[in-house]
Amino acid sequence: MFAIEFEGRVIGTGGFRSIPEVGYILHPEVWGKGLGTEAMDALITYGFEERGFEEIIADVDPNNAGSIALLTKLGFEETSRAQNTINIDGNWYHSIYFVLRGETNGP
Repeated sequence: MFAIEFEGRVIGTGGFRSIPEVGYILHPEVWGKGLGTEAMDALITYGFEERGFEEIIADVDPNNAGSIALLTKLGFEETSRAQNTINIDGNWYHSIYFVLRGETNGP
């Protein structure tokens, strides 16, 4: 995992949770400022160029419209959906799975 900094403070993290699954989280104060795109561009480049991944995958909550839009903008394609994939404090959440293939996509 990498720290994401903005204006001298850590505002989130990003990295590969389980190879080759990418993830990031940003403080709500900085949503909509392009920092997610910047962080994901760096992670995609790192994954393909430094780690040699053939593809990068992502798992997104269907209610997270911002992350879905970001992944789509970066060339990720939806591969499947699943119900009740994670339980947090007794609440079940669902998943949309995405893939970005190295030979045809990237930042």
